[in-house]
Amino acid sequence: MGPTCLVPPLPNMGNYTKFNNQFQRIQLKLKLLYYNYMLVSYLY
Repeated sequence: MGPTCLVPPLPNMGNYTKFNNQFQRIQLKLKLLYYNYMLVSYLY
């Protein structure tokens, strides 16, 4: 058991990339929300 357990098995790569895309989309949404919040708190 080492860093190798973090690497997904090859047949599962499709699921992994799908999950990765979802995660990036969620991160982007959070970033946009955060920037909107900062902008609002800066203006008011």
